[in-house]
Amino acid sequence: MAFWVYILENPQGRFHIGHTDNIERRLSEPNPEEKTGTQYTHKISP
Repeated sequence: MAFWVYILENPQGRFHIGHTDNIERRLSEPNPEEKTGTQYTHKISP
């Protein structure tokens, strides 16, 4: 099974690394900093 690994940088210069097996679906989803349920990005939000 193939998958994509991606790296996103937020306005504070911090990085979020993730992976998906469906890049089209992932691109249509909100960015991690917009999700309140994610552990890492929620913890470092301004």
